[in-house]
Formats: sequence, structure tokens, C-alpha cells
Amino acid sequence: MGEPIGAEGFSPFTMSYLLAVVHTQIWPVPTKGFSKLLHLEDQQIQNTYQWIVEQLSSDTHVILHSNVLTATKGFQTPQNVSNLKSRVSYIDYNAPNTNEAIMQINAMLSGQTFGKYYDKLVPLGGWYGTAIYNYTSGLFLNTLYFNGGWEYPFYSIGPMEFAGPNKLPFLEAYGNFNVISQPNYRALRIPLKNSSKVLILVEPRGGKRIKDFANEDFESFLELRRNKSAEEWSFRELRVRLPAFNISLRGSFSENLRNLGLKNSICAYNYKNLHTFEAFVQSTYAHLAEDKFEIASVTAASLTDIKNHQDFYHFNKNCTPQEDQINDVETTTTDNKNISLDTETTSEPSKPSASSTEDPDGMLVMESPFLWYFEDEALGIGPLVLGTVETAPLRTEPQIDKGFEWLLELEKYMYWSCPDPWFEESFKNQPC
Repeated sequence: MGEPIGAEGFSPFTMSYLLAVVHTQIWPVPTKGFSKLLHLEDQQIQNTYQWIVEQLSSDTHVILHSNVLTATKGFQTPQNVSNLKSRVSYIDYNAPNTNEAIMQINAMLSGQTFGKYYDKLVPLGGWYGTAIYNYTSGLFLNTLYFNGGWEYPFYSIGPMEFAGPNKLPFLEAYGNFNVISQPNYRALRIPLKNSSKVLILVEPRGGKRIKDFANEDFESFLELRRNKSAEEWSFRELRVRLPAFNISLRGSFSENLRNLGLKNSICAYNYKNLHTFEAFVQSTYAHLAEDKFEIASVTAASLTDIKNHQDFYHFNKNCTPQEDQINDVETTTTDNKNISLDTETTSEPSKPSASSTEDPDGMLVMESPFLWYFEDEALGIGPLVLGTVETAPLRTEPQIDKGFEWLLELEKYMYWSCPDPWFEESFKNQPC
């Protein structure tokens, strides 16, 4: 839709944190596949995420929120949910109060992300519908916000060419940077001031495209980081140049999660289940500037009550499909891989280009497409947020022709909805 932004982004942490809250069984949801996806045994999930959340929350630069919204009055927060610092709140989002509730939800997200998200993720609604209905049991919303300065100050040096003839504003800093150089990639570690958080930039080499590197090499790169292989990384006095960016990215990850094994809990309209999720959506904001690195990520999911959904669509209440008549629509499974970065902001695949410049005078210039990620080295759990910078110019939002702004709202609504083929297949051959 419109011109591409030229970047992608995703927060593995806010997504996995939300899944950990769902795993508490605050509502009965099939959790098959959660353990594999989170790389934890079922009995380890709550304690592990309780520890992670407590550690992250102890950093004054980090603000975490986990909210579960329900239209059921008097809903009590289970202790295992409270242990994950997740808060259950009442909000009447049933019709005719839906529009007012959506405005309240957007205001809450804006407050939790210091104004970065008011209407970026939850659709305001229209003739096509909204993100929540009378059959919605609950709305899960997780936010992560970070704002920190650099260990080595950056300053602006004006526009430079990036991945071709087009230009981006560039920054420069001088310091003792940790770097690694391998045949298939080059990486730079940028420390943040008074924090265990760091920003890592990884540039593929040898003509490899960003998406190919993410799918084929990124996991081995992370393994190297986890093993802290000192012989591979080295500190160097460098003058570093890299592009500044200020981007807002949005996407739906339901299909990715289903392919990774959660097919029984997302868009699974068979009536042996009590609940199913409609969608998992996420929006990620990243701002790399002279004086700061700022991140805001929101992950959300709406949970449907199957019986109320059945009543809403006037399906036969006596319909009780036999086990062999319940269609499991998703037939393709994959090994446990990283969730793809594919979002609505995906640009055309970047063309292979020469590696960033690193000359004998100690200058490193990130002038080719690169992958970036934000992590807490003290936790050692991998990327909290990751993304790519692929083309210039970068845009904060897709460019939409005047008079067609409503298409962005429709697109957000589509992210919150189960694709029609899943919906139709779920009810195929029901004996009603």
C-alpha cells in the first residue's frame, strides 16, 4: 500500500511475553506448541518470564506494561497472572460502547509509550468492522518502551548515500567499539549509557540479501553472541558512521505463529475448544538519533469465546462435530525457526551491494542494508527488538494518496481478522 518504508521491525520479547501470560490459562486456550516456540518446558515458562520481567523492570530506562482487558465485571486476576506483572482491567467494549472503548484503549497505549501509539495499531473501525466484538472474551496488550543515550556521543554529518544513489541523514561517533568480521557478515556493537542494553548492527557480506541472512545465518550469529566467543569479537578504536532513522512498523503475525506450531489456538474455530485467538498484531517504533535510541513496541491479541461467536453468527447450537470431522486447516508445519520479519512495511528486496567501508584509518561506515537488534546483555535472552534498514528514503508511514486515508484503517482491521480461508474451512463439513 503506497510507497514502501524501506525497513522492517519486530519485537520477539513483547510477543513471547504475551504468550507467557496466555500460558497461565487465565482463559482456557490450547497451549500446544508454546513450549517449543518459547524454548522452555511448560513448567518453566511462568518462573522464567517472571524473572525476565523483574530484571527488565529494574532498569529505569525500560517501561513494561502487560494488560488484559475484559468486558466481564468482577473478573479477578489470578495470582499466576499477577506474578507476571500483568494487570486485568474491566472495560465495556461491547456494542454500542465499542467506539468509545477503542478510544480508551488507544489512549492507554499512547500513555504507556509516551505518545508513540495512539491510533497506530488498534483500528478505529468503520463499515468493515472493528478489532473487538461482543464475543471477544479478552484483549491482551503488551508494551515495551526504552529511551537511552549513547556511551559514545553521536553527531550529525549530513546526508550520505545509502544502498544506492538515494541519501539518508548520517551520524558519526568515535569510540572503542566491539566489532566482528566474518566472510558472510560484519557486525558492530554500540553500547548505551549506564545500561546493560546494547544495539547490534549486522551487515551481510558476499552479496547476500537481508532476508536470506535472517533466515540462514542469523541464528548462528546469535549463538556466537550467546557463547561470548572473545576470539571472534575485538575492541577497536573506530570512527563509526551510520544512518539515523525514525520509523514506525506494523504487521500481523498470526500465520507465522500458526506455522511455528500454534495452529490449535489461533483462528481455530472448532467447537472442542472454548476459546481461540483472532490474531496477533504488533507495531514497533524505532528512533536512532544523535542523543538517543528510543524503542516502543506494542503486541496485541484478541481472544474469542467460541460459544458466543457461534451464537453471533447463528450457527446451529446443537452442532457437535465428531473428532474426525473437525478440520485442522493448517497442514504445513515447520521446524522451530525465527518469526519472519515480513510486515506491511516490507520494501522490495534490497539488491546485493558492497560491504560497509572500513579503511586503514579506522573508519567504519554502514552504507549498505543491515539488520539491527536491541538486547540486554545481562539477561542473555537474545533480541528484545530487531529490524532492518534496507533502502532510502525511510518513511515513518506508508504514503497514501489524499482521500484514501481510510485504507490504512481498513488494513489495520484486516490484521486483526482471521483470513477468510481459515474461517470458511473451520466450518466446512460441520454436521448441522
